[in-house]
Amino acid sequence: MDLEGKLEAEAEDRISELPDAILCHILSFLPTTLYAVRTTILSTRWKNVWTSVPNLVFEDREFPGRFEAFMMFVDCVFSLRNNSSNILKFRFLGGSNVEKEDISRIDRWICTAVRGNVVELDLQFYSGTFEFKMPQSVFICKTLVTLRVESDCISYAPPSTSGPFPSLKLLDFTAFNDYTTSLVKLCPFCPVLEDLVIGINGYDKNVRISAPELKTLRIHSPWDEVIEFFY
Repeated sequence: MDLEGKLEAEAEDRISELPDAILCHILSFLPTTLYAVRTTILSTRWKNVWTSVPNLVFEDREFPGRFEAFMMFVDCVFSLRNNSSNILKFRFLGGSNVEKEDISRIDRWICTAVRGNVVELDLQFYSGTFEFKMPQSVFICKTLVTLRVESDCISYAPPSTSGPFPSLKLLDFTAFNDYTTSLVKLCPFCPVLEDLVIGINGYDKNVRISAPELKTLRIHSPWDEVIEFFY
């Protein structure tokens, strides 16, 4: 082994000797969960480190033309991860490939993230042919601070027993239809909502916005124009 190779090997060994918590923190900076899972090939030391990474980020573009393989990958990650580790971020980008039969899987993943004390939830998928009801547990999640939604099929009906989103501070969504804009109607009941971001995508009805603690409102037009208001 030449000197350069020896130095690289020694550097890798030093990284592998770090505590799991630090290794998980390092892996949390990788762009998606697929990258984190791939670290298992480095050595046996890395075999299970990814199972405790707090950020779960899934993008269907990493499985071009193989959407079912993508969905199975998400299933496997949730089944193998360390359930004692909290989930800080759950991001699911399914594009326009999601079918009605996928609803139960997505619902299960979201509920698992909520049980894992999720802080940031980011959902992007489209249909136009079916309705996906946001799980009730999301509305009462006490750890959820950031919610980003870009979907034309998600509907929102919070439980009547308690106010929605008790800890939500940032809400970012795209208005496609009456389903999506129904989310705005919940804003007056969000006690700590500070930032609201709305993307307008072909929706031309009036939307009334009210939130007691709102500080910033940003509206994105289809032409990438941004209108920003401060309170």
